Amino acid sequence: MKKHLSLCIAFFCSFGIMAQDQVSWSVPLTELSYRVRDIIFFKDHGYVLKVNGDGFAYSKKNKSTLQQLDNRLNYTKEVDIKLMYEGEKAEPKQLIALNDKLYLLYLGYAEKEKRLLLSEIDPDNLNFPGDPIVLGTVKSTRSQIWMEQSENGRFFSVFAYWGDDGASKAYVTCYDNNFQNLYEEEKGIDLRYVYNGFSQLVVDDEGNTFALMEEQITLGYADPPVFWQRYKSGESIVSRVKDDKNKHFIRKARIIVSDEVVLLAGYFTAQDFNDDRVKGITFLAYDKATKGNAKQAEVAVPRNLSKYIAKTTHKRYKESEEEIPMLNLVDIKDWEGHGYLIVGERPYLYSASIGFHLANPVAFVSLVDYSLTKVEWTIPICKYMVPGLPSQGVFLALEKDKANVFFNAYDELNKQYEEAPLYGNGFIHMTINPEGAHATRVLCARIDKLDIVPNLIKPIDGKSFFVLASRVYKDRLGIIRP
Repeated sequence: MKKHLSLCIAFFCSFGIMAQDQVSWSVPLTELSYRVRDIIFFKDHGYVLKVNGDGFAYSKKNKSTLQQLDNRLNYTKEVDIKLMYEGEKAEPKQLIALNDKLYLLYLGYAEKEKRLLLSEIDPDNLNFPGDPIVLGTVKSTRSQIWMEQSENGRFFSVFAYWGDDGASKAYVTCYDNNFQNLYEEEKGIDLRYVYNGFSQLVVDDEGNTFALMEEQITLGYADPPVFWQRYKSGESIVSRVKDDKNKHFIRKARIIVSDEVVLLAGYFTAQDFNDDRVKGITFLAYDKATKGNAKQAEVAVPRNLSKYIAKTTHKRYKESEEEIPMLNLVDIKDWEGHGYLIVGERPYLYSASIGFHLANPVAFVSLVDYSLTKVEWTIPICKYMVPGLPSQGVFLALEKDKANVFFNAYDELNKQYEEAPLYGNGFIHMTINPEGAHATRVLCARIDKLDIVPNLIKPIDGKSFFVLASRVYKDRLGIIRP
């Protein structure tokens, strides 16, 4: 299932004179009090949403800015965001493009409630013309808010997850591209908000919404994720992510949606819940025609990978390639014509009798056939980075006969581990063909010790990406052309 991205002819014309350069960078930013919350490339311009005090509770004293860059990444405009709602300051959350216009999703406060608001951005002056569109209400001061579009651009959903006094609730509302509300619903969620968070939101091309909530940091034992299927027809199903007989414990999962099937996948263990060894991958396939009925498939994990995982568990298991320490599923994509491409990663935090320990993670990219019966191949990505940083993630971009895998690496750290391959220092581009043959290169060397943040890589077209490079309150924006 490919991501349908529209080509921007003006973008190619503007960058034609720089086609020989694989990376273009803005000037470095060193505003210590501001953090980038979102970026987007829209109509030949880059837009950056920044909030000071990001990472802490939002307050009336927090300031926000919206910046515009031209196609050469020169700053053209910057305005302070001073949105108000019912006399209170509003909190910017996310940028989104709808109907060939740019919008800002933000929160307006009214006593103990939050209003989910959407306002159009005028690209000429970065003002917000007209009244905001009220998308919904969250009846809590503690909440997580997300928005996602369908691939065809016809629908978008806003999802809120919150908890007060130990109880957790979730709210979803879906709109078409004419801002007609298709449905909204609030549900009680069987998770403790203080330990759990929102994980993934998917909107399919028919306007159905699928949401996943799970524990954010795995400390040995963890409850299975909660999966909410909300259909446009009005059917709503909330359930734990586990097999019918409760035999396999799935710690984390990811969603992928096709025209007929909603597919969940997650690494599982068949041992005791506190045993962190992985047996394989469980797939739960929900047929859209018979909503809520899942078919289960299990695929064994290759057992020749344990040599790549050093010092990542506090348990003293036998020296055996039959034992694979726990993996978390971090991404899954349909590689059209080839199968399901899966990225799993060893957790970086685990518990022991003397407290918590950090482990340097290793990611694995696997191709599973469409019959969900076997893993065609698995490739380790040994990153061995400073644990816990957002730059540790993996980003996938698929072409017809080539999978592009992007991640950060440091040879200074990799050399400490005998089994770790050496990639170089910087942003690494790995290419994999359908047979599993792969090669790597340093796409972008580290500049001013900045690392590209994988969860802030935004596609511009089929071949270019708008990225943020960051490290300890230093930021740069760039465009990479693999």
